[in-house]
Amino acid sequence: MASDSRRETRDAMRRQVFEYIELEYNRQRRHSSIGMISPEAFEARMIA
Repeated sequence: MASDSRRETRDAMRRQVFEYIELEYNRQRRHSSIGMISPEAFEARMIA
């Protein structure tokens, strides 16, 4: 039983790290392939 709760804790941490990277960090960091702007700024520029 102790290993089950440890696994759930690890899985929860992996999900949280994944969500941070995909939903926060990657949207804000600048990407060289799109002119050193954030993906959000790039998308806003393409929509406008």
